[in-house]
Amino acid sequence: MTESTKSVSLPGSEQSAEAATTEPANKSVSIPGGGGKASVPSIIHELYGAPTLYPGEDPALCERLLEELAHTLAPADLIQWLLVAELRTVMLDEGRYRKMLAMIMSPQELIEPEVSEQETQSNLQDQARTIYLRRRVADFVKPEEQDRVWDEIVEEVQAQYEAERAVAKTNAPELERRAAVSNFQNHSREIERLDYLIERCRKAKTSLFSQLEAMKAVSPSLHRPADIEDVEFTEAAE
Repeated sequence: MTESTKSVSLPGSEQSAEAATTEPANKSVSIPGGGGKASVPSIIHELYGAPTLYPGEDPALCERLLEELAHTLAPADLIQWLLVAELRTVMLDEGRYRKMLAMIMSPQELIEPEVSEQETQSNLQDQARTIYLRRRVADFVKPEEQDRVWDEIVEEVQAQYEAERAVAKTNAPELERRAAVSNFQNHSREIERLDYLIERCRKAKTSLFSQLEAMKAVSPSLHRPADIEDVEFTEAAE
């Protein structure tokens, strides 16, 4: 007598235990209750972690950006996590390009730092010494008068410096406008390149958002066979 093979079902407790051991380890990429903070998978940290940052960038801010994106976009699997991590990278690149563009467009603030007070006084002393020697004070002025003449030259140089600063302050808007125009002309190719890179980042962000939305629209149907059966049954009945 041959025995027919039958599928043997496990008891409830044993079946749940086996499911727990065979279920993929996806809890690190899910959002508990649909509203909590997502736990970033280790593979994402290895591929898109802080070592990819530029010098001076804040790793904590980079991680916070990834967490906020994950909390908002709720990636459901590793593929969606890769898209979210790539989105974070694109946003960081766009920020870098915008900072570089700001540095080029505002040279007076970012490229030409203001001279320190100590350096300014040293330059004024050099100017006064040059005038003192050019006028040959030591040859034509009595020794007891030389100190007085030196002080007058220092005051003259200081007054000229203050007058130049006052004029520069009065004409600051016009000088800034001229500097911006000149800088734009001198760096037009770099500005055009940065504009292109920023626009490319914007298109990449739009593409990544579209991919995530498309995957989220498809993925629920892949994990809910009961819903598909109901739809097929309804269509057949009609």
